[in-house]
Amino acid sequence: MTRKYDEKGFVAVESFYGTDEEPVLCANGYHSIQRTWYDKDHVKSEAWFDAEGNPMTLGNTFVRREREYDEAWNIAVERYYGPDGERIPCKDGYDEIRREFNELKQAVRFAYFLNGEPFMMPAGYSVMKREYDENGFITKQSYFDADDVPVLSTAGYHAVVRTWYDKDHAKTEAWFDTEGKPMTLGNTYCGVEREYDEAWNVKTERYLDAEGKPVARSEGYDEVRRTYNEQKKPVRFEYYLEGEPYTNAKGYCVMEREYGEDGSVTAERYYDMNGEEVIDQTKSDQ
Repeated sequence: MTRKYDEKGFVAVESFYGTDEEPVLCANGYHSIQRTWYDKDHVKSEAWFDAEGNPMTLGNTFVRREREYDEAWNIAVERYYGPDGERIPCKDGYDEIRREFNELKQAVRFAYFLNGEPFMMPAGYSVMKREYDENGFITKQSYFDADDVPVLSTAGYHAVVRTWYDKDHAKTEAWFDTEGKPMTLGNTYCGVEREYDEAWNVKTERYLDAEGKPVARSEGYDEVRRTYNEQKKPVRFEYYLEGEPYTNAKGYCVMEREYGEDGSVTAERYYDMNGEEVIDQTKSDQ
C-alpha cells in the first residue's frame, strides 16, 4: 500500500499493489481512493479508481461522494457525482440526501433530492422520519411528502412501529395510516408478533388487532408455528386458533415440505389434528 499526503498531512491518495508491485483491487473493490478532508477525522469527498486509473463505482452509479457535516459532526448532507464531476443519481434515484440528528447522534429525518428539488422515492415518499428506543433500535419509521405531510408508502402504510429482540430481529410490528390509526394490509390484522428459534428463524407468528389482541386472519388462523431444516427452509407449518389446532378450508392443520438440492419445493404433505395424512380438499377433485 502506498500513500500520498496533502499540505496538511492528511492522506489524499491510498493505493494498493500486489507482491510484484502491480496494481490490485483491495477488499473494498478499488485500487486507489482519493480523499479531501475537513480535518483528520472527517472526509469531505472521496473517489475510487481501478487498477488502470479509471474512475469506478462501488455497486452503485456514482464515482465520487461529497459530504457536509452539522455542528456535531454528523453527516448532514451527502451528494453523488459522475466521472466528469457532474451530479448523478444513485441507484435509488436521488443525487442528494439531507439528514437531521438527535442529541444521541441518531438520524431522525431523511430528505431526498434530485437536481436540487425534492425527490419522490420509488417507495412513495420524499421524507422519512425515525424514532428510537433506549437501545438505539428504530421503534417507528414514518413517511412524508416534501412539505412534511404524511403519506402512505407503496407498502401501504404511513408508519410502522416495532419492538425488538435485537437490532436485526423484530418482536412486534404494527402499521398505521396518515391519521395515526391502526390499519390492515390486505388482511384482517393490524400487527404481528414473532418468536424465533435458536437459529433466528421465525418459529411462531401471531396476528394482532388494533388493540394488540390475537385476531384470526382471513384464512381462519391467528397463529402459525414453523420448524426449519439446516438450510433455514421451513419444513413444517402448524396452524392454530385461540391456542388450539386449526383445520383450514383445505382440510388440514399441518403442512410439511420437502426441498430439492436447488432449494425448490419438491413435495408437500398435509395432516389433520390427529397426525393422519389428508388430501388438500381444494385439489381433491383435480
